[in-house]
Amino acid sequence: MSNFKNRTGRDILTDMATPLLGVVYALISMVTLGLAVGMSKLPTVAIGVRRFVFWRELFTSSILLIVLAIMWHTVTISWLYIGLTLLLSFLSYIAILAAYQALKTGIVGVVAPITDSSAFITVAISLVFLGELFSAKQLTAIALTIIGLLLFAVDFKDFRHSNIFNVMSGVPHALLACAIWGVVYAFYRYPVAAIGPVLTAFLIEFGNLIAAVPTNLLTKTTMRWPDKKIFFSILVIGILAAASTLFYNLGLQYSNGNAGIIASIVFCNPVIAAIYASLVYKERLNPKQWLALTLIMAGIIGISIL
Repeated sequence: MSNFKNRTGRDILTDMATPLLGVVYALISMVTLGLAVGMSKLPTVAIGVRRFVFWRELFTSSILLIVLAIMWHTVTISWLYIGLTLLLSFLSYIAILAAYQALKTGIVGVVAPITDSSAFITVAISLVFLGELFSAKQLTAIALTIIGLLLFAVDFKDFRHSNIFNVMSGVPHALLACAIWGVVYAFYRYPVAAIGPVLTAFLIEFGNLIAAVPTNLLTKTTMRWPDKKIFFSILVIGILAAASTLFYNLGLQYSNGNAGIIASIVFCNPVIAAIYASLVYKERLNPKQWLALTLIMAGIIGISIL
């Protein structure tokens, strides 16, 4: 009781602002990742998935290396957690390839909702295994965002006309990506707490780059310099991807490692990608998607204030 009396109004506001800042960082991560995904359509078609991923990771890692040099004073060296981060990064690279393969061979309306369901796994792991505590109101808000995301992405007509048990349907690859991302995003909280959000962000992207090189060599994928137009497109995507990874980690830091809440926001990034596509590629949103957007916004607002 005496501790409460000694607390100033500024202390109380600081305690309230810190989790809210985590949500703000998660929203920035969601928007930047959504824009990066939305912009990736043209370069992946132009130069291929593996070549695109290599150059994107090269730019993203380079940008984060500059940030790391500037923010080196925030870093704590722990070889254990550096190794853990690289391991998570290698797993994430497998998920990236699986997700792109699913989109290549399957129907977008079927495979996209599956890969976007990673938030379910992250929240479940956080709740059951990592000891994160959620109030009933917070779980309701998280459920709204996830339901809204699935409603936004699912094309029920595609589901009726797809052979989901066939490997060529893309579903097995989508399930693999979903499972890996769900686990990886849950466990990033540990290196963020141990070695800091900036070093963790760099290692995540640098690990993807390390994994991309032997993969491209084994598959005889060219890594030659892209032309000027594609180059600048991938550079912008790399900047956005770097910001997304960094702000996701900052969101974890300022929310005391609450991966369930932060991930449930960041995994709504396909909405941003779809809005970008509607503005740039003139792809219209249907009434179901506008309803989904309402649910997602209600969920995010709920997460912010509850």
